[in-house]
Amino acid sequence: MAIGKSDRDPDEYLASLTGDVRYDMQSLDKAIRQTMESDDRVIFEGTFWGGSDQILIGYGPMTYRSKAGKTGDWFAVGLGLQKNYTSIYIMAVEGKEYVVEKYGKRVGKVRVGKSNISFTSLADINIDELMKLVAMAKAQRDEKDGVL
Repeated sequence: MAIGKSDRDPDEYLASLTGDVRYDMQSLDKAIRQTMESDDRVIFEGTFWGGSDQILIGYGPMTYRSKAGKTGDWFAVGLGLQKNYTSIYIMAVEGKEYVVEKYGKRVGKVRVGKSNISFTSLADINIDELMKLVAMAKAQRDEKDGVL
């Protein structure tokens, strides 16, 4: 299945999770919504990078344009749960570098990718530092009127 928006309700999805994972995901969801200053979020699901089936909650809807000129729906910030960790995807750059690559290690005990930060527990991260990166994505999305 290709990546796409889903009709699933983010609150129902979060409520379906169990234990500490549900607490962590709901806490992150609340912090991201407050920082993004919006409850505008949507579930994206399908086969993502590396061929894995995933569910992501996208915040701050955006339209992206590929180098080939194609457009698609995406998000400024995404929250996903993988088998062994939680990931936050942040679509923001500073100069020619993704802000996650530049500042991600400040968040705590995390694995940093180009535009995502992964961790095993909310207790491993500094939520204030993470929300600074989320705020950068919001600012860039707002500045560009939702077009990446």
